[in-house]
Parts: sequence; C-alpha cells; structure tokens
Amino acid sequence: MSADATRSAPDRRGKLPEGEHEEAHRRFHTPADYRDAASDPDTDGQTLAQLAECPYPFVWQALASNPRTPACVLLKLCSQRDSPWNDSRLLRLLAEHPNADREVLLKVLVELEARLLTSTSRPYAAVLALAVRQELEPDELQRLAALPGASSRMRTGLRRRLSERASPTNEKAALVRVPRPQISSARPKTGGLW
Repeated sequence: MSADATRSAPDRRGKLPEGEHEEAHRRFHTPADYRDAASDPDTDGQTLAQLAECPYPFVWQALASNPRTPACVLLKLCSQRDSPWNDSRLLRLLAEHPNADREVLLKVLVELEARLLTSTSRPYAAVLALAVRQELEPDELQRLAALPGASSRMRTGLRRRLSERASPTNEKAALVRVPRPQISSARPKTGGLW
C-alpha cells in the first residue's frame, strides 16, 4: 500500500491530522510550488485542504479558481485575510466557484456584509457574482444594497442581476432586435453648400 493511501482524509472542515500538515509543507519548496499544486486540477482533495492553510494569498486565489476544490476547502478560504484587494478578489472567486454550496455562499455573504458595513473595502464584483447564484434568495442579497459601503452603481448592478435572475424571459427579450425608426434620406434644400 502506498504512503498516499495510508494518509487520513481531511475532516468536514478540511482539517488534517497534525503530522500530515507538516509533511505537506516539506514537499513545497517555493511559493510557486504551492501555487502550482493549488492550480493543478489533478491535485487531490487532501492536498488542497492542506494548501488552504498556507500563508500566501495567491495560493488561496488559485484554490478558489481550481474547479476541483471541494466545498470544505472553499469554506475555510472564506475567512482568510490579507489586504482589501486580495480579499475582495478571493471573495469574488469563491462566489463564482461551481462547488460553492449554500453554506459557502452564506459565509461569503457574511464577509461581504462586514466589509460593506465598515466601508473599508469595495467588494462590488463579489456582490455582483453572488447575485447570480440561485442558492441564495433575493431577499438575502438585497440587504447588501442598504449598507453604508454600497455605491449607487453596485445597487444598480445588484438590482439588475436579481431581476434578470427572477425572469428568465429577459434573456430572450434582450436578443430580440428592436427596429430603428426609418429616417428619410432626402435632405432638405437649404440653399447653402450642403
């Protein structure tokens, strides 16, 4: 039996037994090794869970971009902090992730509320990405528009995405061409150069 087969799997929260966490860190010699493993769609779930604990925000973002990252790892990433820009990008990637279940999306929603309440960052792209997710109810998302950090543009985008989500016929209506009014090609005689 291989050494990989004898390792225990992460629990629901992505936690690993103590010794295995240290072993994973010995395999990665540079930050690029962490990033490459986090981006690789062939990386196993156990390693992805280990990588969520590394200190590099670009690795967190690579994990959030990897379509094979499980929901338990995404949930762990929701609470990672670095800088307003990196945090907003991470929250947007989590909101867009195909494996993000309702629990992950609710955690992203809580994080967005906290940022919009304090007005310390502007995670508008994450708010708009969350607005298209069917796992959340429109009422849960609409309260973001009333927070102090919400801009007029974000409120408009949120309202638009929620209304598009509510009526699937809007997509078809957008594809219908509205004819332009006919403009006469005859020019009036003005007596000038024209």
